[in-house]
Amino acid sequence: MTGLVLTLLLQGASVASAQTAAAPAPTDHRPAAFVVGEHLRYAVKIGMLRVGTATMSVVGLDTVRGVESYHFVFTLDGGVLGYRVHDRVEAWTGRDDLITRRFYKKIEEGSFRAEELLEIFPDSGYYIVNGGERRPTPPEPLDETSFFYFMRSVPLEVGQTYVYHRYYKAENNPLTIAVTKREWIKLPDGTKVQSLKLEPVMGQHDLLARRVRAQVWLTDDQRRLPARIRLKTPYGTLTLKLEAIEHVEPDAPTE
Repeated sequence: MTGLVLTLLLQGASVASAQTAAAPAPTDHRPAAFVVGEHLRYAVKIGMLRVGTATMSVVGLDTVRGVESYHFVFTLDGGVLGYRVHDRVEAWTGRDDLITRRFYKKIEEGSFRAEELLEIFPDSGYYIVNGGERRPTPPEPLDETSFFYFMRSVPLEVGQTYVYHRYYKAENNPLTIAVTKREWIKLPDGTKVQSLKLEPVMGQHDLLARRVRAQVWLTDDQRRLPARIRLKTPYGTLTLKLEAIEHVEPDAPTE
């Protein structure tokens, strides 16, 4: 389900958003809106029924082939009617350039099991899957998990749509972000803050985009917290609602 959530999030913007005239993609990053040790916990619901818990964490700073990199982790645990989910996705993304250089995912959904490690070489234009096959990647690749933090680090304006050719699977580009409006949203401590409502989409011709609508609410402040994530599908609405903001001791750096 983690893979499903992240992939549908990028694929699922409405067709109208995908067709909006695009503004030049911001090239300058804002000061980092997140810090090492940040741990965000979400309630996962289908409609009104809670079915699990998800987390997004900046667990530490590592070094990947000589580049200091954030270590991001996304987890999802839960299930419904005997169908259990335990997923974990990790990414190592440059601290200064926000380029993904390593990506790992372990999926356990019902009887399905999958594990994959990608080593990404942006300068050479390829990534390696599980130590074997080479596949093409764009110059400044991002994975699904890092894309959340990337959205928090670039300037965004209401009414604009931004297009990026940065998804690590070159054939699935572009990534598009439509900033549709500002809305008030409640945080776990009960305070209400203005938020930017985003509709992201992956690619231009994916049929799934006609059936799934994805929305992300980022707080419109220095933190740019992803306070809510919603996927509207023909089978129901899946919502990740922020329920706790924590700071934990980061992992020790590794090579």
